[in-house]
Amino acid sequence: MDASQLRIILLLVGAAIVGLIYFFGRPRRKTPRSLNRANETEPGVRDVRKALERVEPTLGFSELEAEAITEDLRPVHVDSDAARVDPDGVPTPVTLPASGLKVDLPASHDRIVSLYLQAKDGEMMTIKDIKAAADKAGLVFGELKIFHRLRDGQPDRRPIFSMANLTKPGIFNLDDAGADTRGVSFFMTLPGPLSALDAWETMLPVAQRMAEVLKGQLLDESFSALSRQCIG
Repeated sequence: MDASQLRIILLLVGAAIVGLIYFFGRPRRKTPRSLNRANETEPGVRDVRKALERVEPTLGFSELEAEAITEDLRPVHVDSDAARVDPDGVPTPVTLPASGLKVDLPASHDRIVSLYLQAKDGEMMTIKDIKAAADKAGLVFGELKIFHRLRDGQPDRRPIFSMANLTKPGIFNLDDAGADTRGVSFFMTLPGPLSALDAWETMLPVAQRMAEVLKGQLLDESFSALSRQCIG
């Protein structure tokens, strides 16, 4: 064996010895299991354990807070019939004169103001023509199968006024549009969603416009021709 081969062998042996010293001589890291066995009072051990624990992602709300938020986001059902009745009173069943329509009015109502639109000279009006005129006047067909004038943006509140059929029982059967009737009845209850004057100034122009379209005659509560004194 010559000198160059001997030097190579010594270098390899030296490198192996250095590697063994580095591998067995370095300090071993503690795993989470070894930390569980370590003394809890050892400095830094508690903090390291907390850092190693898995933390579930959250949205910043506790479980109870999240449940409360979900409850707030559930849709709220509004009972339109309940919305039309004063919360402090029981609805009062009333049969309207002339039309014979039966309605439940708020217990707090003081009076009913009515106008009648009747066909002239003993003629008749058709349901089809009445519906067309009501649509043009902004009336909506709905509850009790009669027409209503509702407040803009508040369809679940009590109507400003309503329109019933003068032929008993006071409803409109739109499925039989060819049927005829002697006229219609406009009525509003006071107090209502508007002041008495505002409600009257809403109902009167609609009644007048429909009288023009249907070529009928407006009558007051006593079935007399509507006078200027009543209008004013």
